Amino acid sequence: MKSTRKHASKKHIAMFACLAMTLAASTPVFAAQIHPGPIEGNVVVLDDARGAPWCEVGPVVGTPPDMTVHIYNSTSVDVCTVDRSDTLDPLALAAEFNVPKIIINPERFWAMDRVTLYNAGEVVDFDGVKAVWAASMTPEMVRNILGAKRYTAAEIKRDTEWFYRKGKKVYLLRAPEGKVWVLQVYSHEVDKNLSMQNMDQIGEALVLPEGWTFEVKVLEKDLSIEPRRADGVAYILRDNLANTYEGCGYDDACNYVP
Repeated sequence: MKSTRKHASKKHIAMFACLAMTLAASTPVFAAQIHPGPIEGNVVVLDDARGAPWCEVGPVVGTPPDMTVHIYNSTSVDVCTVDRSDTLDPLALAAEFNVPKIIINPERFWAMDRVTLYNAGEVVDFDGVKAVWAASMTPEMVRNILGAKRYTAAEIKRDTEWFYRKGKKVYLLRAPEGKVWVLQVYSHEVDKNLSMQNMDQIGEALVLPEGWTFEVKVLEKDLSIEPRRADGVAYILRDNLANTYEGCGYDDACNYVP
């Protein structure tokens, strides 16, 4: 009798072990989760932003034609230098987060004194690089920005403030029709030696449209560029060095035209 019980016990253990192995083999590996979108009242601020590096990760969600690119920016939550952004593998990240595609915007540098992201969202760890949800865009908007000709304006939606302090330098492009473009972001995409220390000489490398001028100006009062004062619409363009500017003179987004 004892031997029968002992045999049955071994049999049950073997059955449970086999069942456990079967369940383990059939249990799906859950993808990392993102919950993109604004969080009301969540404000992210980076002081002393001038020259600070950042990068962006853009998960694309949905199916054509209803797709959205969610922009996660490392500002204030991580320091994303080029050696870190270059390690991000968009294909591996897309598989990890179970999305059709991930867009990587590699290292860039702020050219203003303070960055404010209104109604920022969650913070996500993308393979060691932390980034906060900052905005969403349609694929068409992304294509318009990336594919726009140099010195050609593109519209985007933003809930941010770029703040330039009185007594600090700003780098301006003046267009003949009265619009003024303020340097917002500079890049190493074309000139790897570009920095805030040599920005005064950038005009020598710019291939400006006819009638345009480059100017270095010391501000006599604070300059605030806040698209929420203009229905959230911002106007941006890129120069031939892949630096980005934001336009003043279109609406009330700028507190004045510098």
